[in-house]
Amino acid sequence: MLSCKDMTDLATEYTEGALPRWRSLSYRMHLAMCGHCRRYVAQLRRTAEALRQLAPHPSGLDPDTRESVMAAFRSSSAVLLLGLGVASLSGCPLGGASNDDDDEMGGDVETVSSENVGDESLEGHTPRGFQGQGTGLFTGDNINPNFPDGDGVQIFTTLEMPAEIDADTAVHSAILRLPDYSTNGSPFADLGDLNAQEIVFDAFSSALWDAEVVADGADCVLGSEDGDLLACDVTTAVRNSIEVGRDSVQFRIRFDDAGDSDGSADLLVLNPSDSNEVIPGLVELDVVISAE
Repeated sequence: MLSCKDMTDLATEYTEGALPRWRSLSYRMHLAMCGHCRRYVAQLRRTAEALRQLAPHPSGLDPDTRESVMAAFRSSSAVLLLGLGVASLSGCPLGGASNDDDDEMGGDVETVSSENVGDESLEGHTPRGFQGQGTGLFTGDNINPNFPDGDGVQIFTTLEMPAEIDADTAVHSAILRLPDYSTNGSPFADLGDLNAQEIVFDAFSSALWDAEVVADGADCVLGSEDGDLLACDVTTAVRNSIEVGRDSVQFRIRFDDAGDSDGSADLLVLNPSDSNEVIPGLVELDVVISAE
């Protein structure tokens, strides 16, 4: 597993899509479990985007200047991380020296991926305090003026198991990701962490509003603040599905708190272009596997 120092060293290559696929997955695995590094990478992305927006203008930065600015940012961010105790690995859940085993991944080890099915019969949202259902994958509170103050909604999503996985597959790790999202209001500040919990259901319906999640199943924090890269470790859920022969893996996604009773909407939407449309690709799953 990559250490936090490795993460800062590889951050630019990761944000530019220049890492090999297996190394990129290892990077995302660390991000899924380390809030310090998620915030660092999010800040790096914002800085890079600001520099790109300067490029089309006559007063934009020339390549040498741009690189100098980025180098200064990386240096100052490394100092900030040291101040947080991240680079020294204090408080980092994945501290310690980097694992050279990552450099030896090959042979029968591969990364496979899948995405949510994009089917309203298997995905949607329900209220948290009463029975009901709706289309679209979004979570938060006060979704409309008629919604009960203090109550919120939760997402239910289904992802197909990657075709390369069968009963004889060894699962080394699995990361659930929300690749794109938008927020309305301040859901993280007002409602807490965004969580993914393993659940099993035959069809999406209003009856899921108070359904039990899988006991001892995957239960992880996708993110803690707006701008986070939303990802977390769901290895347990994938292994559970393999064990019982399910061809899918399912999750409930919601904030810590149902609502804050302030009368204002606090929402996270997985399809920013059309909040009520359920399409594939809103939720992604990356799994590192090998044949047993």
